[in-house]
Amino acid sequence: MNEIDKNYVLFKVNGLNCALNNIDVQEIIRNSKSITPVKRAPSYVSGVINLRGSIVTILDLGKLFGLPEKDHSKSNTVIIVNFENDIFGFQISEVIDIVSGYSSHIEQSCVLPQDAYKEFVDTTLSIDGILYSRISVEAVICPQAV
Repeated sequence: MNEIDKNYVLFKVNGLNCALNNIDVQEIIRNSKSITPVKRAPSYVSGVINLRGSIVTILDLGKLFGLPEKDHSKSNTVIIVNFENDIFGFQISEVIDIVSGYSSHIEQSCVLPQDAYKEFVDTTLSIDGILYSRISVEAVICPQAV
C-alpha cells in the first residue's frame, strides 16, 4: 500500500465497521434533514438532496447491504462521494474517525466478509486491532459493472 491508500474515513453501517478511501470522500454531512424521498425508487435509495445546486442521490448502505437496523432512529449522516465526476451520498449510522497519514497500525487483513454485503467490499482492514470492511464505491454505484 502506498501512502495515499492509508487515509480512511471510518464509519458504521447498522453496527458494521466500514471504511472508505479518503480520496473517494468529498465531504460528510451530519444531521441532513433535507432528504426528499423519490417515488418508485429502489428501497435502498433514501431520496435526493440539493447540495449547493446539485441534485445528489442518497443511498442507504444498510438497506443495500441487507443489514438489519440496529437502532430505532434513522441516522441522517451522509458521506458524499465522487465517482467518475458524479456525486452520490451514502447514508450511514455514524462516522467513527478519520485516519490520516502514513500509519503502521493499518494493514490489510486476510479475513473477508461472508455475508450478503461482501460484493461491496474490496478488502478488509485491521486498524488498531479492529476489522473494517473497505467499501468499493464502484461496486455500490454500479454493481453490475464489477
